[in-house]
Amino acid sequence: MLRFIKSPLGLILAAGILALAASPEARKKARNLAVKGTASILGLFDRVRDSTSEAQDQLASLVKEALSEQSLTTEPDTNQPES
Repeated sequence: MLRFIKSPLGLILAAGILALAASPEARKKARNLAVKGTASILGLFDRVRDSTSEAQDQLASLVKEALSEQSLTTEPDTNQPES
């Protein structure tokens, strides 16, 4: 544990924890920041989900159209007798 505290990252983390523990104002600001960050991430996930849904719909439409066109071009010839 002492190695962690001696590293620069460990010192920054320890100072942040002490500031949050000692200052109600720092806790309030950290909470507001966490709430805003969470809201931003959730908004980003919603946009990604909507974009993915739109892409799936467009792809399904394209596949449906391609299958329809394929069935029109590969219809069996009804004038020739079957072997």
